[in-house]
Amino acid sequence: MPVPMDVQALQRFLAMVNYLGKFIPNFSHLTAPLQQLTHKDSEWMWDTQHQTAFEALKEHMSNPPVLSYYDVSKPVTLTCDASQYGLGAACLQERQPVAYASHTLTDTETRYTQIEKELLAVVFACTKFHDYIYGKPVVVETDHQLLVTIPKKSIHAAPARLQRMLLRLQKYNITLTYKCGKQMYLADTLSRAPNRSTFQQSEEEDNFDVMMVSCISSSRLEELKGHTAEDETLQALSSFIKHGWPQRLHDLPTAVHPYFPFRDELTVDDGIILKGSKAVIPKSLQGDYITIIHRGHPGVEATKRRARGVVFWPFMSRDIEQTVTSCSVCNSTKPHQQKEPLHLYEVPILPWSTVATDIFEWHCQHYLVVVNSYSGWFEIDLLKDTSQFMVLHTL
Repeated sequence: MPVPMDVQALQRFLAMVNYLGKFIPNFSHLTAPLQQLTHKDSEWMWDTQHQTAFEALKEHMSNPPVLSYYDVSKPVTLTCDASQYGLGAACLQERQPVAYASHTLTDTETRYTQIEKELLAVVFACTKFHDYIYGKPVVVETDHQLLVTIPKKSIHAAPARLQRMLLRLQKYNITLTYKCGKQMYLADTLSRAPNRSTFQQSEEEDNFDVMMVSCISSSRLEELKGHTAEDETLQALSSFIKHGWPQRLHDLPTAVHPYFPFRDELTVDDGIILKGSKAVIPKSLQGDYITIIHRGHPGVEATKRRARGVVFWPFMSRDIEQTVTSCSVCNSTKPHQQKEPLHLYEVPILPWSTVATDIFEWHCQHYLVVVNSYSGWFEIDLLKDTSQFMVLHTL
């Protein structure tokens, strides 16, 4: 853990050691020099006594009695967190640490959305503490409430990067639970003061993403990026995806409200917003994409099915219906009289217990046809007129 460089970093470190203070001998005496630096009227000046106290506290936290021995008979809890530039995790038994771990994010990982960083922290914690948790039920604490709902949904509904992380977690019996970030002293401090680690995650994913994106022509891709960058609603949406969503819908701008139910499926990849593996289309391009998808003039439902596989925007089905129903080519070629759908019925148990009737016209005369639903036998009678009285009298 690096030396704190400002008051905020020192306060986070002290919050961590306060959580473990009951296990540290002479705790108040050791922390006194560091506590003085956090006072409002104190000038920040890190000297030998502060460095000595800092190193002594680190030594206590990495040895018994603060760091307990692993007990196979006790339940295990993992607490993990992600900051802008690091991951932090701790393995706990009865709220006492067994092991710590931290990781400095690579350049690629720093561009992950917040939910991707939080899930990466879970993967990192499970990987680091594999020997402690493999084969037994484990509770994993996270301060990202939205992350708790991800494993409850179908894995194919998650974005591609989250899918790969979830697959890495399949071998563990974990239960994700939400815990307020202010109470996650260990993981929060470790994530904001991370060490370099050998944890590898991103290179294979980058190559995979490049192969996926290459399915779209470069000109179409650049057009989509440009219009997304100019769309105010999508830029606001991108900010929430990267930095985290509010817990209440009313804290969002009105234009972003339709995206709130899908917030756990949204990611940003190289300037393009994705819902799962489908591109979110800016308003300025929605009409063009409907025209492209409707090329060949399939019907309303066929056009919807084709669109749902590749693109997304709120109220897309409504927009497709309006476009297809007003298409002049479709309207000029569709049948003027639609065939009535056939209705199934149960076969009667007795002849003439159920009949079907209809009136048809032939050579300017009207006829009544009656069909026995039991056998299919039919009879036809000439009608003098089509009045209700004549029909009932003929029957």
